[in-house]
Amino acid sequence: MQPFAPEPRAGRAFLASAAAVALAMALQVEWLESATASFVAFGGIAVAFGLAAWLYAAPSLVEADDAGEAIAPASAPWRWPWAAIAAAGVLALALLLLHRDLRSVGAAWLWAAGVAGLLASVAWHERGRGRGQRPPSLDRRDVATALGLLLLALAFRVWRLDTIPAEVVDDEAVIAEWGMHLMRGMPLWDGGTAERTTVFRKGAAAEPLLGCLLHAAVMAVAGETIFGLRLAAAIAGALGVALLYLLLREVFGRGAATGGAFLMAVCHTHLYWTRSGMLQSLVTLAATGMVLGMMRGLRTERYTPWLFAGALLGLAQHLYEGGRFLVPLVALFLLLIAVSERGFVARHWRRVGAMALLSAAVFAPLGFWYLREPQTLMAISTGAYIFRQPEYLASRYPDHSTVEIILAQLRRSLHGFLVQSDSSFYAIWVPLFDPIVRALVLAGIAGFTFTLRPPLLLLSLWLWVPILIACTVTVDPPPMTRLMLATPALFAVAAAMLDRLGRLAAVGFGESGARLATAIGGMMVVAAALWNLDMFFVRYPERRPINALTLAANTAAAAADHKVFFIGSGHLNSGAPTVRFLARNVAREDIEAAAIPVQELGKRDALFLVEADLHEAVQRLQAYYPYGELREYRHANGELLFTSYRVGIDEMRRALGPDAYWREPALRFGWAGHGEGEFTEGHALAVDSAGRVYLADTGNRRIDVFTPEGEPLPALGADGSGESAVGHVWALAIEADGSILALSRQRQRLRRLSPRGELLAFVTAEELLQDPVGVAVAPDGTILVLDAGHSAVLRLSRDGEELARTGERGSGRGQFVRPVALAVDGAGRVFVADYDTGRVQRFSPELEYETEWEIPRSDHELGQVIAVTDADGGAVYVLDAEGRRVIRYTPDGLRQWSVGGRGLPPRYLAWPVAVATDSRGEVYVIDQERGSVYRYDVSQR
Repeated sequence: MQPFAPEPRAGRAFLASAAAVALAMALQVEWLESATASFVAFGGIAVAFGLAAWLYAAPSLVEADDAGEAIAPASAPWRWPWAAIAAAGVLALALLLLHRDLRSVGAAWLWAAGVAGLLASVAWHERGRGRGQRPPSLDRRDVATALGLLLLALAFRVWRLDTIPAEVVDDEAVIAEWGMHLMRGMPLWDGGTAERTTVFRKGAAAEPLLGCLLHAAVMAVAGETIFGLRLAAAIAGALGVALLYLLLREVFGRGAATGGAFLMAVCHTHLYWTRSGMLQSLVTLAATGMVLGMMRGLRTERYTPWLFAGALLGLAQHLYEGGRFLVPLVALFLLLIAVSERGFVARHWRRVGAMALLSAAVFAPLGFWYLREPQTLMAISTGAYIFRQPEYLASRYPDHSTVEIILAQLRRSLHGFLVQSDSSFYAIWVPLFDPIVRALVLAGIAGFTFTLRPPLLLLSLWLWVPILIACTVTVDPPPMTRLMLATPALFAVAAAMLDRLGRLAAVGFGESGARLATAIGGMMVVAAALWNLDMFFVRYPERRPINALTLAANTAAAAADHKVFFIGSGHLNSGAPTVRFLARNVAREDIEAAAIPVQELGKRDALFLVEADLHEAVQRLQAYYPYGELREYRHANGELLFTSYRVGIDEMRRALGPDAYWREPALRFGWAGHGEGEFTEGHALAVDSAGRVYLADTGNRRIDVFTPEGEPLPALGADGSGESAVGHVWALAIEADGSILALSRQRQRLRRLSPRGELLAFVTAEELLQDPVGVAVAPDGTILVLDAGHSAVLRLSRDGEELARTGERGSGRGQFVRPVALAVDGAGRVFVADYDTGRVQRFSPELEYETEWEIPRSDHELGQVIAVTDADGGAVYVLDAEGRRVIRYTPDGLRQWSVGGRGLPPRYLAWPVAVATDSRGEVYVIDQERGSVYRYDVSQR
């Protein structure tokens, strides 16, 4: 930078600017902050003074922001390194594979490796090579300053991260839930068919998912806690501060760059959004890196900064919907600079083209999803666009024209910026930015906006494009959820004004004036820091302490060994995302006061959480469970938030009636699909002596296997062909040596498979069975087959020799009309369910008729599948598909209780199709509609 030449008019300009700043700061008094119109009037004067000072001073200054200066073309053509070409090939292959299957994990890793390899190879190739004008080098002071700002910003963001903000909002909880489910290959939602998803799609709320996965990756290291959830945002916020400093150093001096970055590091609004486990911090970091890359690219003829900018532009689309604002920003900037700057296209078209191609390649997987699900493209935007919300317009702007609506939106935005803050999440009713920042922005915004030098033009568009879109045509302005990614540009305006004031002081008053201006600027920055830190760490916790839902979720999480019942009118419920995240490992349920005493069989103590105004529920709890423990949870001001009531299991059982049933599964596993651990048409279940679960998957023509904990093991028969193929298995049974009996109704054959799925033998001859529907293994090792075609039960040796049979067509004793299932208990007794007659018949080990009892009729023959257990005193479980339940009977036919029922998950079944028991007496049920297996720990051991 050349020395400044002192001129009187520059000094006068400095005084005018200083007066504008002082006036803007004076406008922060309380009486004026409540009057937006007055602020606009006096603020307009400050803007005018600032613009006059900016323009008046410009001719006397030797600008340092010379990124728009012409750059000499390189002397030799640039050639792409072979490593970059190879990486581009890998990226192209990954995109081809992802186009075919967005769920391919291998293709996703190839995609990431291709992008990273391309960037790394080009950066390595260009290291130390000057092509045209090189960017200004960063000396040790810049590196130390950036590192110091990074550490300072990180310290502000991790201190008491799990308690400030005290409230865990639903958006944070949903991001945590989606991210953890993605990492574990689980579906995003519990309702409907449970299908695994891919990170290259949008979630149930039409949000991109990659940011959720990044949060989950940090949680995997830091812990699945509030701190772990928010740590990703805190790290991204601190990195964003350091990147902003490097960005500001591209155009301003070290002092101004440090001041602007520091002001953002301590800004209370920025602190909130980078201490919350939401996606805005990630997309803001991507936007800052993108702008920095483009700025570096303007100064050089290197590909590396342009490629990094392109990668971050594409990546931003995967992080948050607000990333879309960056696309028109970049397009408009390139168009304006191409028109206004001679030679720009000739010098930079290759690098800009490379940036565009890489941006498209990074975005492409999400683009494939949009092509398949076009309704998700504008789902969020449509919901936020005011002219698609007639009810919103009718309630806010009745009888307003389009122009009047836009003006009213702008007034609301200004009022929000200056007075009431963002009302969506961080609603503490103070201005979004401190008085110092507002003063600097007011004084510098006009000159900053109308300076058309490329770096400032890029920063100006970064500020105004999101503001003009979000604050005019979206609901509830100013929406910081969408404006967060433009926040660094606002601090660039503050840095620009600090830079101008410092230069003008040096021009007008020499070295002593510069020192004085530096001291004044330092005091202003310190004052801003104290204001912001007091606002966020002192006043904010006092104004927004922990809310009832977050406190209730924490209370439920602390009672992990209890079943937690939520009793509320909507504000307190177990299905809220905050509760699903914080109390995710806790059995919980919503009930009404009238449901007390709770008619649920279980083994755990109960904790009832009752909304503050539901006094009737507390009275019923105390009446039916008089020995329970009552506790009240109150707000800091004494307001009752909710009441808890703890009841022991013995007291819960004493209040049970005859219709009590099991509602809460202990384990859920398996998902709909074609991959490992997934099934499309589960048809039968069996559990071996080691607790491994075998599931006949007729849709995928294989037998899926799971560990006792529900983890998938290699499927059986998936690779077979011909006679060795598993095909459509109708029923399963496990022999004592672990061999698997697979009954095919289509082939009318019974096969024996090894535990690895190898075909060992055909147990039955082709002509023996006519319509086999059930198979079981007797205690003596003989095999029992239910043949609906012959209306008979056959006893076979292990080699398939017929030893005995019983039954004939009819509705009398020992007769069957349409038998559908059979089971054998430890004593050898045989139980047969008959679909048409709606009964279960019991036979002796010698296949002699003993007794029978009625069961619910079903409209589907799978509705009477049977399982028998010897544990827990012996029981017969009959599946009632129409009633969405499994009914337990004694071996003599006395009905005891049921599992499941009609309703919503998790305590109700949607479409049960198969039931089995293990050696401990626990019950396993396939829920076909949700594509899952549920285990109920019902044994009384």
